Amino acid sequence: MSEIKREWLEKDYYKILGVERTASQKDITKAYRKLARKYHPDANSSAGAETKFKEISAAHSVLGDPKARKNYDEAQKIGMFQSGPRTTSGGGIHFETDDLGGFFARGTGARSGSSGLFNFGRNWPRDGEDVRAAVAISFDEAIRGRQVRVSNSDWPSRSPVAVRIPPLVQDGDLIRARGKGQPGADGGQDGDLLVRVKVGKHPVYERDGLNLKMNQKINFVQAVLGGEIIVLNYYGEKSTIAIQPGTQSGQTLRLRDKGLKQTAKGSASSTGEAKQGKAKTSKTKESKAKASGAKTGETKAGDLFVEIQVEVPTSLTDEQRDAVESLADAFGMDMPEN
Repeated sequence: MSEIKREWLEKDYYKILGVERTASQKDITKAYRKLARKYHPDANSSAGAETKFKEISAAHSVLGDPKARKNYDEAQKIGMFQSGPRTTSGGGIHFETDDLGGFFARGTGARSGSSGLFNFGRNWPRDGEDVRAAVAISFDEAIRGRQVRVSNSDWPSRSPVAVRIPPLVQDGDLIRARGKGQPGADGGQDGDLLVRVKVGKHPVYERDGLNLKMNQKINFVQAVLGGEIIVLNYYGEKSTIAIQPGTQSGQTLRLRDKGLKQTAKGSASSTGEAKQGKAKTSKTKESKAKASGAKTGETKAGDLFVEIQVEVPTSLTDEQRDAVESLADAFGMDMPEN
């Protein structure tokens, strides 16, 4: 919640941002971004650009917050009640006491308990800012989950925060730790900590959700004659793959349910559900599991995709070369000139 200020009565923030009073929140943000890019000191070194940028930012800090905007609009209406013999002074602006008495009395429902809009001696609750950070974890840590401690050089008001990274998090996922951002003021809510996760590469597997992909080398004899090979999935489980005669390099084979595993878990997500007791919570879990297509405690697994890479020898003995030449002659293949 923004703090009520006397300057709200004197400045037309809509005019500063160049929007109508009926503008949507989206239009206000769009106008602010356009002006901010134009007058930001890093991009505009002309005289007065910095002052203009601060003015634009102040306008957006109020109009960009729906609650603060509502209070600002009400404050602006008060500024219209000027003239008349029975006036009181308020920072150089005069108000009719008959018109304002009821307005000051009814207040605006601020969480600070202020009895009127212009209780200037008291600050209104202001929510803390969200804080963004990034963490890098390994492929294995992303699969099993882990707890990390997050700190930020632009975040001096808090010590490093412990954040739980859930299992099977993916590269680029955003983890929200509620109430772990900048502290609120005067009773306002603390901001959130938003953690962007960077997942490292695995030497064997590439991941797409629960599915995994790997490359598997076979020799050219296996590719020509066929046979069987054994591959290991991420968990070390062995699977036998039949290689068909004439298998080409780049051909992909699919092993169903040999990818990553996830256990379906249902839980009561709201306080209301939790208050219903254990029986209600159990029922909620069951209904959520049904909605996701899995039963509570049931394991869901992705697939493992195996891309075949035919390995060609890079050096041959004389005996091996003679054998290859004989094979080429049997197939009627042209031999390269020496």
